[in-house]
Amino acid sequence: MEKTYCDLMLLASGVIAALAVSIIGIKIPSKQEFRKLRTARATLAASFITLSILNFICYFTGYDEDLDRLNTMIVAAFQALLLTGTLLVFIRQDVVTGKWVGLQVAAISLITALLYFVMFLFPGIYPVFFYTGAALLVLQLVLYSISFFKSQNMTLNDLNDYYADDFSPRLGGIRAGFILMLIIGVMALCTLVTGPWFYAIFVPAYLICYTIVAICMIRYVNITSFILPAVSQDSTETPPAEQPSEASHKNPANISDNQIIELRDKLESWVTAGEYRHRDIPYKDILENLDTDPATMRAFMKSEHGMDFRSWRNRLRLNDACRMLLEQPEMKAERISEAIGYNDSSNFHTDFRKFTGMSASEWRKTHKKTGQCQNTLSTNPENQSKNN
Repeated sequence: MEKTYCDLMLLASGVIAALAVSIIGIKIPSKQEFRKLRTARATLAASFITLSILNFICYFTGYDEDLDRLNTMIVAAFQALLLTGTLLVFIRQDVVTGKWVGLQVAAISLITALLYFVMFLFPGIYPVFFYTGAALLVLQLVLYSISFFKSQNMTLNDLNDYYADDFSPRLGGIRAGFILMLIIGVMALCTLVTGPWFYAIFVPAYLICYTIVAICMIRYVNITSFILPAVSQDSTETPPAEQPSEASHKNPANISDNQIIELRDKLESWVTAGEYRHRDIPYKDILENLDTDPATMRAFMKSEHGMDFRSWRNRLRLNDACRMLLEQPEMKAERISEAIGYNDSSNFHTDFRKFTGMSASEWRKTHKKTGQCQNTLSTNPENQSKNN
């Protein structure tokens, strides 16, 4: 069993080192807004290299029960900090500050020094300190979970508001990376009460986790261009002139007939030009293009269509999907979802089922003969009533 443990340590050392090299090779723009991302890349690479070296040392030293359990707990605490910090930078850069990292590094380092000191000099009372350290690791994971999911929800709300679209699937990889990190943390706790055999499960699991985190790092560079504007302070604040008044909240339909007619005409032109199919367009840019403000748009949509702008736009896209499913029978649903402006095919399939009551493939088969989409929607309320 000890030979298996050593072989696993050697394998882990090589894989983690390879992932560290891939992270170092990630190209990140030199702009100021990417500064924390560059720091996260360096920190993540350093943590991978450190873990690779520790695994390599374990390959030569073999398995020592007390020492390996303590080493695993300490490494888990530091890695939880570094991985959580990196993933938070992905979605909410303002949460991760030098003070936030520094205080936690200092606390973990102090506890580490105390545990090693007691283990070697006061072995009789060491178990009490050891299990206290394990309890602190549990507390650390709980606090990190609260911080991560709170930050994720804030960022998701900002993205959805900024683009008037559903961006949850595009943060799925980061969310999965954190959940896997939690699982690895729990498994690290399990090693504290098991033997070397558990490393046959633990090592492959954390290799998968670290691989996913590395992939998240690579993917984030590609999607950060739309995350950063949405979560920045200036982008999320609505100018005072555009803030909905208290009266508009109480009476959302309180807009003049001229405003309704003007906005209806502009929306008709906007729809005719196919603007609703465009992806990753900030909502404020759409409002500027239509020469209106959030309060007026909100009131118009509620009075004319009984829904918000995002739902209305999605139904326009789904109307197109219905038409394309019939007119282009060889075209796959995923390709159609991209063509009509969806960021993620899973969102498209979910919305399509809500809209039609069936999947895209089922709808295509059912409506081959009729050639009609029954839930069509127009920007004109008169046309809408005819279609419905």
